[in-house]
Amino acid sequence: MTVNCISPTAETRMTERLPDGRRAQAAAPPEAIAPVVAFLASDRAAHVTGKIRHVRGNQVSLWSHPAPLRAITSREGWTPEALADVYDTLGQDRLRRIDALGITWPPRSS
Repeated sequence: MTVNCISPTAETRMTERLPDGRRAQAAAPPEAIAPVVAFLASDRAAHVTGKIRHVRGNQVSLWSHPAPLRAITSREGWTPEALADVYDTLGQDRLRRIDALGITWPPRSS
């Protein structure tokens, strides 16, 4: 058995703010991701495991193994509600906080 991860660049609130040409270059449509999935599911990739493949437009990259940035621990284990209450302390929801504070991002030129 093999386990791999595909990390495609997708259109998000962050990428929709890019100029059209740059946004098209960054996006990974399904037809760009499908060959990576097919390869990883094939016999020729039987030796490939535990890796992260990033797909951006016509580019496929191998990423290094990630390391934890922050951790939160619960004595009793997690419920979805308890995790939702503290999840932002992991620092993974910056855009939502920026939007909640009414900060324009990217900044407007003067």
